[in-house]
Amino acid sequence: MLNSPNPPESAALYPRYLELTMPAGALDALMKPTLQLLAQRRDKDSSPLRIGIVLFAGDHGVARAHSVSAYPAEVTPQMVANIVAGGAAISQLAQRRGAQLWVCDVGVAAGFDELLSLSPGKGIRYRRANLHQTFPGGGHEYGAADISSRPALSAEAHAHCWKTGGEVVDEFLAQNKCDVLILGEMGIGNTTAASALASLVLDKNVDKCVGRGTGIDDAALLIKKKVVAAAVERARHALAENVVNDGERAHALLREVGGAELSAIAGAAWRAAEKGCFVLLDGLIVTAAVTPHAISNATFAQWLMASHQSAELVHEHLLNALGLNPLLKLGLRLGEGSGAALAAGLLQDADTLLRTMATFSSARVSSRSAADEI
Repeated sequence: MLNSPNPPESAALYPRYLELTMPAGALDALMKPTLQLLAQRRDKDSSPLRIGIVLFAGDHGVARAHSVSAYPAEVTPQMVANIVAGGAAISQLAQRRGAQLWVCDVGVAAGFDELLSLSPGKGIRYRRANLHQTFPGGGHEYGAADISSRPALSAEAHAHCWKTGGEVVDEFLAQNKCDVLILGEMGIGNTTAASALASLVLDKNVDKCVGRGTGIDDAALLIKKKVVAAAVERARHALAENVVNDGERAHALLREVGGAELSAIAGAAWRAAEKGCFVLLDGLIVTAAVTPHAISNATFAQWLMASHQSAELVHEHLLNALGLNPLLKLGLRLGEGSGAALAAGLLQDADTLLRTMATFSSARVSSRSAADEI
């Protein structure tokens, strides 16, 4: 069951925040979201802000069938191995944040078992709930299908990924105290899927929804736009033939043009909200994955925070549709949850200030109210 989050004013540190030695509202862009995170604590725990990171990985048939990425499809398992070993940006940022990093393979292509049989780095946990292992012979050897010609996932595959996302969150929160959960992803070709999803959800022209992703050239960008246009057209017909309510439409959109990791992210975010834990969204892929359900359920949307606005132009449109203001605008386009992990550092700094700054009375500094009385 989804409940609305507690307001920032209910945080134990809120009265102290009002007395800090700074002009009223001077740091509210950071203080208010931090206070809201702290307001969800159900006990009197006074420990610093606690961050968790969960990353879902999956491959995309569209990347093998078309030249939509600057990198070959085999980079997905290679980067998963790098992340788990501790060598990727998100791996290092997790250590900086003091956060546990859990990596879950829900749809990486078959044939990489040896590569992915490795010992996780410090503070990292690796789990496999792979589609091609769960549904052998089900056509998921390369992860999600080529969305330009068929649905990304079967109903069963989508349900599996959604459920897996929720289960990972349940297990993570049972083992780690967490005030905000960062969701990340890894999947070559997933900006193509996210662009198609954004076009359908926002009802925007494909040209306004497709960007350069990993840094493709003009020729590849043209191919990518044609592929996304074909996927959107196919999905529109499929959705029109199967009239569903808003909640079911959200699931249908993910099945049609999403991917294993996008379905898992959506399921994970939904479960985190049910458990009373805020989700700090990363870039385009993570935001696109949660948008269909956030648009159809206003309570769910209340549990989402935007970490940054990426270089992909349609990301701004998605954030606007959700009514979210990003903490950072740096033109990032790495993914993995890295932008959210960078923004989380600002929230940790705000948490430190809430706890350690002097108050007007303790520092013997005249407050604004005192000045008004003179």
